[in-house]
Amino acid sequence: MSDIKWWVWLIIAVVVVALVLAAVAASRKSAQRKEAKLLEHEQHQREKAAAIRDDAQMNAVDVKRREADALTARADAEAARLEAERLERTAHEHHQEAAQTRDAVDDRMAEADRIDPDVRVDDDGAHRVDSEHNANGEHIADREHNADREHSAPDVTGHTDASRDR
Repeated sequence: MSDIKWWVWLIIAVVVVALVLAAVAASRKSAQRKEAKLLEHEQHQREKAAAIRDDAQMNAVDVKRREADALTARADAEAARLEAERLERTAHEHHQEAAQTRDAVDDRMAEADRIDPDVRVDDDGAHRVDSEHNANGEHIADREHNADREHSAPDVTGHTDASRDR
C-alpha cells in the first residue's frame, strides 16, 4: 500500500461511493418510472371500468324498459284473453237464447198446425197441406170459384170485370 498514495484511495473511494449513489439514484428513478407507469395503467383501467359501468347502466335501463314492455304485452294478452272469454260466453248465451226462441217458435208452429184443420202431420212429422187447401189454408175450390166470380160477376152497375177492363 505504500505504492499507492492515500489520496488515490480517497479518489477511488469517492468514485465507488459516487457509483453506488448513481446506481441507487438510477434504481430509484426506474422504480419511480415503473410506479408512474403502474399508476397510469391503473388510472386507465379505472377509466375503462367506469366506461363499462356507464354502458352497463344504460343497458340496465334498456333492460328495465324491455321488461316493462314485456309485462305490458303480457297484461294486454291477458286482457284480450279475458275479453275473448267474455265474448265467447256472450256468444254462447245468444246461441242458447236463439235456440230457446227457435224452440218456442217451433212449438207455436206445431200448436198452430195441431189446431188447423187444413194441416195434417204425417207419421214422420212432416206437415202436409190437404189437396183441397193451399199452404195458407185457403180452400182451393173456393178461391178458384171466387176468382171466376170476380172476373165475370156484374157489379152494381151491371158490368163484369172483363167489360170494365176494356
